[in-house]
Amino acid sequence: MSPQGVARALVGGLLLFSGDCHVEDEVSLLQSSVQTEPTTTTPSSFYAPFTVNNSSANAAGLVEWKMNDDGVGINFWKKAGWSPFGSKARTEAEVKLDASAIVRSLSWDFNASRTSQPKTQPELALTIQGRARLGNRLFQWAALVSIAKEAGAKVASPYNPKFNPESTPQLSKMNPLIWHDKEFEWLGKQKNKCHIWDRIPVKLDWNMENLSNFTLGGIPKGELQVQADGPPPERTQNWAKTWADAITKTVTPTKCKIVELDGYWQSAEYFVHHLDMIRSLLWHEESAAQAKEIMDGWFKHDPPVGSVVGVHLRLGDYVGAGRNLNMSYYREGLKMVQRSKNTQQLTCMIFSDDIKLAEQVGNEWEACTKVVPVLKCPEPWVDKFRCKGKEISDWVQFYMMSQLDNLIIADSSYSFWSAVIAPNKPLVVVPRITWPLGVASRGDYAYLNNPLYGWVNIDATLGAPDSKAVREHLHLAADRSKARASEWAA
Repeated sequence: MSPQGVARALVGGLLLFSGDCHVEDEVSLLQSSVQTEPTTTTPSSFYAPFTVNNSSANAAGLVEWKMNDDGVGINFWKKAGWSPFGSKARTEAEVKLDASAIVRSLSWDFNASRTSQPKTQPELALTIQGRARLGNRLFQWAALVSIAKEAGAKVASPYNPKFNPESTPQLSKMNPLIWHDKEFEWLGKQKNKCHIWDRIPVKLDWNMENLSNFTLGGIPKGELQVQADGPPPERTQNWAKTWADAITKTVTPTKCKIVELDGYWQSAEYFVHHLDMIRSLLWHEESAAQAKEIMDGWFKHDPPVGSVVGVHLRLGDYVGAGRNLNMSYYREGLKMVQRSKNTQQLTCMIFSDDIKLAEQVGNEWEACTKVVPVLKCPEPWVDKFRCKGKEISDWVQFYMMSQLDNLIIADSSYSFWSAVIAPNKPLVVVPRITWPLGVASRGDYAYLNNPLYGWVNIDATLGAPDSKAVREHLHLAADRSKARASEWAA
């Protein structure tokens, strides 16, 4: 590929996110947002291969559309009369949430170097037991602030030396909600501490002795476990409210004043009803502006052909571990983009932790008119691999993906969260893992396939590479033990 060919870029006019939209129809949650270019209606031919049973709507009023393409199952969920793949313009009357105002409403000010205790103490404060790497922690943060909002509580999350506002752009606005060691030590000495897992049935552990006591999931903590009243939560409901009610309404010998949330919180129901707030908090304007500037430069240098689609391939440590997706998933995803945009021409922007291998894989895809590996260099036509200290960070690439109109994501929370907080209204294609059966039955990747997302789910398998480039790569480098581990959880 020529140096000029690297400069394939995005569609022009990408908007920098300036706030969150008001969601009139809460079932459209993840699909509600700004538009980046003149709206094009999804062609009726896109829906033709699908079958739908309008009488089988779920609790949120969503019906399943499904098809089978040569043995590959594909589905998405939508509400009658609502197109999940057509951009919705934001009106001037819609409310734009101010992230700083949100943080102020949730923060509890305390500086142990100035005073021995806070000047005021709220009726209820929530904290969290952090688990795993960044992708998992974003689920935990999303659940924490959503439940706190529903409960009218303050937030006091423990400082983490690896994932904090200084090191992690997605958490850059959370500083007032994070307590450092001295403040958190004071919090741990307070009475009336309770604990709650992300498990069903919902139980509140009363009178817990210590905060940040890491255990296996579901282990009771505290002197007494009390099951919350009410029916068990169901899919598509607002679980942030369910857990908030469990915290504030469950009768315990003394009222819980500090409650620690624990678990992985990997269901859309914990945060999707507060998605405007989550987008506003996790959006990093500086990184997004840098991403837009770089992409605009690429666009000016060499315009894209047809529709632009961002494709994320998680390779690196996944390949040797047998967790890489089969390429038929990506081929089906590209076909879905072609159908949705009514075009045969695609500019495929490839994002990966092993971009050289990913570029070879992308060149195998017949649907890609152009293949654009997203390299580390902002001006790859000048210097493709040596960027002279101007390397594009993973964070900037994250916000690049967020500003695309079409995304085919991997079995990875990196591209998952990029799609979740996207300020546009993208067509998002996600894998539905069907094999190996053990992985599928455990639900390791079930977080990708919630009906509330309105995303296109395509059957996919793991660990059986059907890419020539990947097979050759495995033969030449059988030992993948030194492959760089991703900072993102699976």
